[in-house]
Amino acid sequence: MGTSNFYSKNATHIFRVEIADEWSYNDLESALGHSLSETFAGDWQKYDTAKWVNTLRSYGRKEIGRVFGVIEIETGKHRLSSWFSLCPQIVNGYYADVNLDWEIKECQLEILTDDPDEDDYLYEDDSWDDADWSNVVPHHPYFEDLFIRWRDKNEKLIETKVEQLENVFKSLSTPLYVSASFSNGETWYKAVED
Repeated sequence: MGTSNFYSKNATHIFRVEIADEWSYNDLESALGHSLSETFAGDWQKYDTAKWVNTLRSYGRKEIGRVFGVIEIETGKHRLSSWFSLCPQIVNGYYADVNLDWEIKECQLEILTDDPDEDDYLYEDDSWDDADWSNVVPHHPYFEDLFIRWRDKNEKLIETKVEQLENVFKSLSTPLYVSASFSNGETWYKAVED
C-alpha cells in the first residue's frame, strides 16, 4: 500500500522543492525568508527559530515566519480594526523532497469608539475560524454596513497576499498537480504548465 508523497492544505498547487540533503533544506529556508522579505518588506516577520506546527505525523510542517495583513475602517465615531497572519510553511514529503504551503492564523477583529457614552470595545472577536471569514455576522444591525465593507476589503487583502506568497513559492519550486490518485494511496503528479 502506498501513500501520497505531498500534502498541501491551502496552496493552489503542490509547490515541490527537491531536497538532496539538510544543506539544501537550509538553503531553501534561507532563500524563502529572503524572497518573502523582499516581497512583503515591513509586513514580513521571520522567526528567530522556525516553528514545527502540529499536523499529520507523516507530513511535518515548519513555519519560518509570518506575513501580516491589517485593515482599518473609520465611520464617524466608530473604527474597525482587524489583522491576520499568513504563515508560509515548508512541508516534509512522505518519501522525499518538500512542498510549500500556507495557513492563515491569529485573526483579530474589533470595533472601537471615540464616543465617551459608549463602551470602548463594542465588538471583539479572535475566535473565528480562518475557513469561515466570509461568515462573520454582526451582533448589531447598526454595524452591518461596517462588517460588509470590512469583509470585502479583508477578502481582497487575503487574495492579494496569498497571490504574492504563491508567486514567491513558484519562483523557488516546481508547481505540480495531482494527475491521478488510486485507492491504494498511490498518487501521480504532473507539472503545472503556465
